[in-house]
Amino acid sequence: MKIEIGESLIYTWLRHIKGCQVVQNNWKPSSQWPLLGDKQALQNLMEEVDSSFSSKGYDLFKSENSNKKVSLDQVLKQTESDAMGISISNNEVYGVDIAFHTRGVGYDNPVKKVLAKYIRIAMCVYGYFNRKDAHIVFVSPKMHQKDKSKLIELMDNLKNITNLNGFSFDFQLFVDNDFQKEILNPVLGKIKSIADTSELFTRSVQLLHMFYNCSSKQEVTNPNNGNGTRIGQYARQTLTALLQSNKLTSANISNLEDPTFCSNTLGMNYPVLVDVRKNTPEKGRYYKPDRSIEPYVICNDWYERNRARFDAWLTTI
Repeated sequence: MKIEIGESLIYTWLRHIKGCQVVQNNWKPSSQWPLLGDKQALQNLMEEVDSSFSSKGYDLFKSENSNKKVSLDQVLKQTESDAMGISISNNEVYGVDIAFHTRGVGYDNPVKKVLAKYIRIAMCVYGYFNRKDAHIVFVSPKMHQKDKSKLIELMDNLKNITNLNGFSFDFQLFVDNDFQKEILNPVLGKIKSIADTSELFTRSVQLLHMFYNCSSKQEVTNPNNGNGTRIGQYARQTLTALLQSNKLTSANISNLEDPTFCSNTLGMNYPVLVDVRKNTPEKGRYYKPDRSIEPYVICNDWYERNRARFDAWLTTI
């Protein structure tokens, strides 16, 4: 069975962050399972969702291979979830799908696709687990703002319909900064304490740490960087430009002021930014104040090991 790196990340998130004792990647119902939920209740839910969203131009139950609508039995048998988790101690169920596309969710119709995933996984949770409540989650490191805004609007509609039918599904969307804050950062914060070699994402990060968390204090140029810019100069110039152009959100700035975030995400020994109105910078660890970015000062304690992480963080801006 092939496990994608994004699916492996969610596997670790469900086990170590959400406390799920049972987690399965690439979850799909068995044709031998009995239906535990009430079939008529599922049929009613399916029809109401279909009627509401078809009128908005989102046919969530149309076959991908034809213009025909799929039946309830087909929905239940064909649905897949990238990860399904059960927390016995917290009595919670998670159904998660992840799209790991670096340039935004790459589906033909992202809003329709994600909505279809939400309702189909929810129907399977009720059908096969007899649970009327669950966390149904879609995750992606990047989503275009227009798709995100429309999806959030329609998620509320979907939740209202399911609530009116007696369900309490919690539809969640973790993309862009929320992906970093809710999924990536918590997992990275647990990396050192996870020793399971079957968790591919954590093992890959641990491998990187072996080489990029070295103790060398010498700042060197990157031979792969065309202009030979040192990492400290590169980071300072980039952050200064981002601050001057107001490209950093309040959440971005808050993260760069947070020592835990800077350590886990960027491998830094100190906060990347310090607001001198609120805190006193560590002596000798920050560049001289620059009027153009007041009241912030930028950390000067950069090493070549930080470059890859800094570049990865920049892709989230």
